Amino acid sequence: MAEARRADTNNVVSSTRLSTPVDEDPQLHGEGLLKEIQDLQRQLQEEKHKNRLLNCGTAVQTLQTSEMIPKPKGSVGETGFSLIAAMKLDKQNPKDKTLYNDILACVRTLAIGAGIDLSCKYKDQSITKMAKLMLAAKEVEPYLAKFEDNWATGQILRQYINGKHKYEAAKARGTVNG
Repeated sequence: MAEARRADTNNVVSSTRLSTPVDEDPQLHGEGLLKEIQDLQRQLQEEKHKNRLLNCGTAVQTLQTSEMIPKPKGSVGETGFSLIAAMKLDKQNPKDKTLYNDILACVRTLAIGAGIDLSCKYKDQSITKMAKLMLAAKEVEPYLAKFEDNWATGQILRQYINGKHKYEAAKARGTVNG
């Protein structure tokens, strides 16, 4: 089994070598690099998904044996609930913590790719873009399919947008470098 994983990794590494010649037009070189970065991100997500399924960790077992998780009352934050706990993941368990962090990164990346306007509030986002994001998130991170009405993905996106707003406001006040 380990040899098969190594062979898969070798195939991915050999197929992802930079192929853009250095002496090309800089504009074309930049576009080629962008495409390669996007391809590498996609391959990385696929490999993470495969590895997670192979590990048969706590989170994967939970995915296979449980039913839909309803949204808790309130919202994420100081007076609300802890998102990682509401998602039935244990922050003390390294596999669950890794899954949680992968899910956060996935939703952020998909939000940017879906064209979510980070300068607008969550409630003012395009419904079409949000629907595409929710579907894509469940494909890339199957654990997100466990949540009724995609509430976990929505909460992650809401946190991301709010965090961006707070950062931009702090930057405008000059209380943060960036």
